Order: sequence, then C-alpha cells, then structure tokens
Amino acid sequence: MKIGYGLYAKAALNRITGMPMLDSDMGFLAIAQEALTRLGIKWEPSKSLSQYPAGSTQIPADDELVICERFNRQIGTETYSLKTVKV
Repeated sequence: MKIGYGLYAKAALNRITGMPMLDSDMGFLAIAQEALTRLGIKWEPSKSLSQYPAGSTQIPADDELVICERFNRQIGTETYSLKTVKV
C-alpha cells in the first residue's frame, strides 16, 4: 500500500469491506516512524508518548512525533496522515 512518494507499507485485505488496510501488527505510528528512519530524518516521540510508558496515567489522545529537522513530504493513507506542526 502506498503511503508516500516512494514509500510502501505492508497491507492486508479487510474482511468486511474487502479494501486494503495497513497491516494489523503495526499501527500507523510505527509505520511512520520506520519510514522517517529509512529516509534518514531525525525524529523523537512527543512528550505525551514518552511519558505514558514511564508511568503516566494520561493516555495520549493523538499519536505525535517531533521531527527534528526540515521535512516537507506527505506520509499517509486515506484514513491516516502524518502532519508536521511548527513548534
């Protein structure tokens, strides 16, 4: 399944709709992290994502990544997309 220019992710057919969907073993966040790593873009998890496994009781509402350098590409599908926010 195409997720960006020259980027593809493993897909499976949805049993209900018959449409392709991202592989169920990996969520979109893990796929976006791998794509950024393979592109050589430096990134780090957001504050909320890094605090939750460390014992925080706040569950992150959105999956967020902090991109540490200039990035101007689209990564996503019809349902999910990686958006950059200026900090």
